[in-house]
Amino acid sequence: MRISPISSSALGVAVSHVDLKLASSQDVAVMWGAMQARGGLLVVKGQTLTPRECQQAAAKFAPFLGEPLKYDRWPGQSPGIDDAECVALLGNYRARKQDDLGVVGCKPGDRIAEYKPAITEIEEWHTDGSFLASPKKAILLYAPKGDYPLPSTGGRTGFASCTRAYRRLAESEQKQYACMSSVHSWEVFMRLLERRDPSREKVTAADVAKKPDQTWPIVRVHPPTGEPSLYVNPKNTRCVLSGERREDDGSKLIDNLGKLIVEEAYYHKWEAGDFVLWDNRCLLHAATPFDATKHERLLFRLEFPGEPVQGFEVTDATAPTIPTLFDYYHSYRAKGAVVAHVIDTAHPGDTAALERWLDTKQDVKVLSVVGKTEGNGCVNDFTRGYASHCIHETLKKRRLDDGVAVVMSGGTEGVLTPHFLVLGRNSGEEDVEERTEGPHRLVVGSATSRTLLPEEIGADAQVEATKEAVLQACADAKLSPSDAAFVQVKCPLLTTERVNEANERRNATCATKDTLESMALSRHASALGVALATGESGEYSSVASASAGVELMNVEVVVLGNRAGAPGNLMCVNSVMKDALDTSSVVRSLNSAGLRVENGTLHDDARKHIVAVLSKADPSSTVRGKRTTMYTDSDIASTRHARAAVGGALGALFGDTRLYVSGGAEAQGPPGGGPVCVIYEAQQSTMSIPMQQWFNEEKPE
Repeated sequence: MRISPISSSALGVAVSHVDLKLASSQDVAVMWGAMQARGGLLVVKGQTLTPRECQQAAAKFAPFLGEPLKYDRWPGQSPGIDDAECVALLGNYRARKQDDLGVVGCKPGDRIAEYKPAITEIEEWHTDGSFLASPKKAILLYAPKGDYPLPSTGGRTGFASCTRAYRRLAESEQKQYACMSSVHSWEVFMRLLERRDPSREKVTAADVAKKPDQTWPIVRVHPPTGEPSLYVNPKNTRCVLSGERREDDGSKLIDNLGKLIVEEAYYHKWEAGDFVLWDNRCLLHAATPFDATKHERLLFRLEFPGEPVQGFEVTDATAPTIPTLFDYYHSYRAKGAVVAHVIDTAHPGDTAALERWLDTKQDVKVLSVVGKTEGNGCVNDFTRGYASHCIHETLKKRRLDDGVAVVMSGGTEGVLTPHFLVLGRNSGEEDVEERTEGPHRLVVGSATSRTLLPEEIGADAQVEATKEAVLQACADAKLSPSDAAFVQVKCPLLTTERVNEANERRNATCATKDTLESMALSRHASALGVALATGESGEYSSVASASAGVELMNVEVVVLGNRAGAPGNLMCVNSVMKDALDTSSVVRSLNSAGLRVENGTLHDDARKHIVAVLSKADPSSTVRGKRTTMYTDSDIASTRHARAAVGGALGALFGDTRLYVSGGAEAQGPPGGGPVCVIYEAQQSTMSIPMQQWFNEEKPE
């Protein structure tokens, strides 16, 4: 199978060297992922399909779209096909023989396809079924091989991206249109078709009554990605509303937005065997005219179930997240594939973007949320607990809170950006046989220890509790402990109240009365527990990352590693910085993963594959022989200095400030240094064929 960009407009992909009758579920998943990553259009070339085989090929996309819908004929549309109940016929094709194409009862010369004369005006552009209560998710057209005609000139199908058009709007326009809606009318649409073709079967008042008008927002959410997208339909709009007020120039506004959308259009020239699927939620399409007195045109048409249109709210605090390629591939793959997504936050309790993402990823089981908050990262940093509480409440509302490890690290000094990293597994229906061979892919596991007593914090009991939790998390990920690449731990600390409670109730002595020192002791104990679980020997763990906080009294563990045969398209790579400036160690690990670094910065082509960066930062009184004031500054805690330094170094390397940098790395890497883990999109798919073998290096069409 080979996948090529379909046009410079980034609207979709063309696929060749594949037979849809034989395509596996993983083949289809990769096609779907590539289609979404490139904008929503898929053209599979060279298919030989009967109407029934076309319907069966369409059904292979059911895990993402639902089963193709049974054809529901409207006045003026084509008759049905007996053995392909989902297939309709488009064009001005006339039957060549009795019962041609399975249309029972047709005779030679009968027009058996629906013919809609096209024009070149903006009103030709449309999205199918926007006048329905649940507009269709996707549409499929197929040009059959054999003695079936296609025009030599004209008769193309144009496609244009509503999502890209939204991005070209000024911010003020985005906010303006997000408050507006338009009324979509089946009657308006049918009357337009009747005017163009006076011989067309007329709709009745009873027909119209069955399909009432629908009002939809002009800016919608594209469910697979969470992106904002324009939602307009020049072909069937009755009016435009601002709140409940009808706009006087509504038709002009819709036409202008339509013209903006089609500024960057791709026109597909049909060839026999083309199987064309598009996301009807984010693309407009239009047929171009052809001379129907000289040429015939025949296409099979199928449609997929619909869903109500959800509006997109534009706020000053939260900018829309533009997904990257990895986000689509790992969201629609085999059951068990790891899902990873980074979300910016406007404040510690900001879960708005998280909620929107969860609403579009209902097939994802959340395992952990790891994040950075803008507190001081010390004992009295309550932003961690506040953020954790808000995340748990968000998950509870969706019944997703069971067993989720929430690890918040305080302190976003310097250039660091507050954010959440959501880690989960695809729990969709598309399952695969578990494999132990094949490409290594990212797996994630999580576990929680028992509740610790204050006197156990920083002591052997915490070491043992951490060790057991790490082993449980590795088992959850089906990962050998020795293959763990990064172990993120959230551990407790001591407060004055906790120290007093241990002494007064149990006559027990805690490891320290110094609450700030207790953070270091707790991190150290958990790092030792990680080393014991993973079988590491030496003075430090090269995979442990421990963060202490006041918001818990147990140990929460998240394990990351690569396992042979695991599903998905993500991987992680580990390195250990020797000091706060040692980006060269990280560069070597990136190079080993095929992620190119030039002049000390990750190349743009490699940067788009980066999902997340997690790191430790350790204070040091000297860096490369030169004195620092990390430990002697009375105003700023040493861990805050360390986070700022490492955040700046890694930010320059990755060209991104959404970095998880946790301060204080006792026994986590060498003194002054610390482990770094990079989650990235691999260059291969879930199959054993490298992705670069699928992508055609030739010039796009």
